[in-house]
Amino acid sequence: MRTYTTSNLSSIAFLRLRDIIGDPKRGILGKLPISRTSFLDGVKSGKFPKPVKLSQRTVAWPSREIDLINAALIACKSDKEIKKLVAELEAARTESVEQRAAPITIGLGGEAVKR
Repeated sequence: MRTYTTSNLSSIAFLRLRDIIGDPKRGILGKLPISRTSFLDGVKSGKFPKPVKLSQRTVAWPSREIDLINAALIACKSDKEIKKLVAELEAARTESVEQRAAPITIGLGGEAVKR
């Protein structure tokens, strides 16, 4: 049984492109100091992960994946090492739902609610 708290909810959050690269007009600071074109070129080359399709016209990236790539960049990992990390992260997405699924318990005001 999984229990979600505010500390581990960020690991299942999604980021839109503007959250990753920033949007000065909206006052959003990005997680990566690169341009939109550089980021999307990196997605094509495998340096950054492909987005997850949330709806017909909406895509986003798991925040955990972007945070891990950011950490690899800070640690001065090579492009080859980062591409390997991206491949592993994308492969982990395709695990069967049965392997990853577990009952979810969310505490609300001291109560446990099963979904």
